[in-house]
Amino acid sequence: MEKAYLSDLHKDHKTWQEALAFYADDLTILKERLSEVSIKNTDQEIKKTVEQFQNQFIIQEEQIDILNHDIQISEDAIVENIKENPVASDHRKMSEKTDLADRMETFKKLFVEMKDTFNDFVGKNL
Repeated sequence: MEKAYLSDLHKDHKTWQEALAFYADDLTILKERLSEVSIKNTDQEIKKTVEQFQNQFIIQEEQIDILNHDIQISEDAIVENIKENPVASDHRKMSEKTDLADRMETFKKLFVEMKDTFNDFVGKNL
């Protein structure tokens, strides 16, 4: 585990939380578009694909919740570290959980791939 300044870790957390909020908002829009496709199409194959996307959206929402939870735990650790020793906290380092950064990158990559596939589907069926 690498060490990073507390302030840098805090900035990363805030950036990730803002990104996750954006993805959550994006999912709301995608669900609305999926509903439009479902209403306009009665073909069973399209209905199956609609259901698959509904399931993917549920999984994405769950991942957003899990990541937000884990980011908050890491943020709480920073706060606890500062409470224990408030002197020079802006110059102190703490072990960085690199797996959280890796998980965020993986989430972003998978979300973009899913969204691209979804947009192709909508483009063909709306």
